[in-house]
Amino acid sequence: MHALVGVAYSWNNGRNLIKVVQTWPGPGRLPNERDDKVPTTLVYRDNDAQGGGELEQWGFGCSHRQPRIEWFKRYLDPRVLRQFQQENPAEAFTSEAIRRFYIDFLTKLYAHLKWLLRSHNGDWRRSKVEFLFSVPSTFLSPVISDTFKEYIKEAGFGRGGENHSVEISLTEPQAAAVAAVVESGRGFQPNDVLIVVDAGGGTTDTCILEMAGTSEQPVFNEMLPVRGINVGSTNIDDDFQRLVVEKLRRNGMDISGNPQWDMVNTEEYEVQKCTFGMPGSHTPFLSVRVPTLPTNFSNENFGIIDGRMLFTEYDDSLPSLLVHVLTIQRRVQRTLRSSYTHHRTCDWSPI
Repeated sequence: MHALVGVAYSWNNGRNLIKVVQTWPGPGRLPNERDDKVPTTLVYRDNDAQGGGELEQWGFGCSHRQPRIEWFKRYLDPRVLRQFQQENPAEAFTSEAIRRFYIDFLTKLYAHLKWLLRSHNGDWRRSKVEFLFSVPSTFLSPVISDTFKEYIKEAGFGRGGENHSVEISLTEPQAAAVAAVVESGRGFQPNDVLIVVDAGGGTTDTCILEMAGTSEQPVFNEMLPVRGINVGSTNIDDDFQRLVVEKLRRNGMDISGNPQWDMVNTEEYEVQKCTFGMPGSHTPFLSVRVPTLPTNFSNENFGIIDGRMLFTEYDDSLPSLLVHVLTIQRRVQRTLRSSYTHHRTCDWSPI
């Protein structure tokens, strides 16, 4: 699982039709390939981990076999970056590296959007273009948003013409709530409560809104300030890779080919991760093929059967994975409990 960025746009022609950008560049991508989001990944020449060298690829151009830069978005927050530097001094990014990562990725993103939109409307410089960005709810300080806006402009956004502008509009869970209302197709009545849990690659945010106004003119008021934590699916992926390396090393196996990278980037891992432990999934264990092992290799002491590594929910090595899931669950539960000061009967229904 990668940290991802999605982009949608609409022409000011009275139709208010919102389109999602689905075409993205990348070596080997077919012309008809479509993805709603692009990975926030970067690869630098000579595998430079601090962004000091020349940028070679971004987004879908980065192979999972390459040492790539990803999951850097949360480190724009100086507090989170300092904690990372203290806990992982050998691997931590510098603040200058984070700046480079942001600007390099945003520069590539802007160039692609400019090319894409100019193909529909060639008069790019004279057009009025408003760029609206959302930010994680974990970015609590206005200084962080100001820094983000500075990087956005340095990458080219808002500088392509006299009528181009940039605005930090909503937090990510607020934007997710707007999308949920628009796409749900259901009508909301006054006093209806909308709860949005935006669990992404690097952060998990909760947003609780109460419907006011009328069904014809709905207005949603925040019942509590938007809250977020720096926990997402990338934490699960990181710990999974560490567990794979630990088991292979204990078995005396070669890991120089980075088998953990191949395993975590397979479709079978992604599918099993998303359904693991779900009621009705009938999957008591996680089973992923180890690419460096023959299919007839087994070592039950290390949970390897027929070339596949197994993890059950009772496995001693899984708690570090599950703690991230439980952290998300507990934050949501606390948010819901604190939103009600008295008993209230709720009709829970997903949208």
